[in-house]
Amino acid sequence: RKGNLMALRELALRRTADQLRRGAWTEAADDLRQPPMSTVPSAFGELAAQVEGVMGETERRWKARAELSADWYWETDEQGRIANLTADSTLLQSAGRPLADVLGKRLDELGFVQPNDGHWSPLADRMTRQERFHNLELTVQGPTPRWVSLNGRPRWRKDGSFAGHEGLGRDITLRKMSEQMLVKHNRELQLAVASRTRELEMSNRDLDNFAQQLANELRTPIGQVQAMADLLGTRMADHLQADDAAILDLQRRAAADMRVALDALLDLARSSTEGIERQEVNLSRLAEAVIAELPAIDRVAPVLWDIQPGLTAWASATQMRIVLQQLLGNAAKFTRRAERPVVSFTGAHDTEGLLTLKLSDNGVGFDDSRAERLFQPFFTTKFTGRGLGLAAVLGIVRRHKGALRVSSVPGEGTTFTIWLPLADAPASEGTTADA
Repeated sequence: RKGNLMALRELALRRTADQLRRGAWTEAADDLRQPPMSTVPSAFGELAAQVEGVMGETERRWKARAELSADWYWETDEQGRIANLTADSTLLQSAGRPLADVLGKRLDELGFVQPNDGHWSPLADRMTRQERFHNLELTVQGPTPRWVSLNGRPRWRKDGSFAGHEGLGRDITLRKMSEQMLVKHNRELQLAVASRTRELEMSNRDLDNFAQQLANELRTPIGQVQAMADLLGTRMADHLQADDAAILDLQRRAAADMRVALDALLDLARSSTEGIERQEVNLSRLAEAVIAELPAIDRVAPVLWDIQPGLTAWASATQMRIVLQQLLGNAAKFTRRAERPVVSFTGAHDTEGLLTLKLSDNGVGFDDSRAERLFQPFFTTKFTGRGLGLAAVLGIVRRHKGALRVSSVPGEGTTFTIWLPLADAPASEGTTADA
């Protein structure tokens, strides 16, 4: 009899170990308290108490985890019908439905739940193929509409057969509302920027039209002043005193200066308002054309123009003509007293995708500590005139999203360096000067 009892206890212990491995904690504790185990309370009763203690602690931890977690549990059968759902889940609370209304139904059979993309087929396909899925976003209609996200995985029975899906759901309403608010603000910002851009474009066109009309109105009286001075000088040539001839010559030069200033003002206005229509521009040919059109001036010696062939840029041809007219014109003017004047125009592409252009002369030069001020309209020196041309050059380079630098040494010459991007890039900060 004693041997039979030992065998029964050994068998019971093995069964208990198997139950514990399978997680059947309650079943194991109940068996430990049944005969023949109860005949040895000091051993099996204590073991049962420990099992129940572990069960209580585990249950407490899982309960705390469930209460503190933002996620809730759900489960379906092999047909995709809801078999289990946390009672305080967002699906039920936001719709104001009892658990009984959803048990035994598929998600697509719940009229108050809809996928954000409007299609149930992706979820149905994954469930049919018994696959995992992540971040399935649903909208739950009700007194307080909410958004939820579901993650799921297949679950299996002990015999290996498919039992359905299980997973966690999470309320993502706050995130979705933030996303919608951000989209709304971005849309409003885009509309505001587009509206402001249209206003600026219209304003620029109006300013350009006004500048051109004003220039046309001013050209006529300026031309008349110059023409009357020429006519008076011709008719009174034999009767004019030296002072009178000097006054007429001063009048002619003042009218010519006014016309140059007017043209420079127009170039400055166009450099900031004219649209940029980019194309491949042969800068070498454009420079040669500009040089051929430069006005004749008194010089000590003719200029040696050193123009690198084949220089091309993706830019506005009309605006690059203004740049070359100003820079080449200044180079010609400021080398007129040089015994062997040389003006070079070169360029190269660097590894960063920039076209670097250099226009150098060996003219009078200037103190480049004032280089920044040269590009301000109406900043005058005996070398730079009114500064309108260089201001237009700077505006054009900036509109091409490039950069401009000037360096000079008095008595030795000046070099203008221009960087132009091969593609759109952030606008430059402005100009710099090298000592």
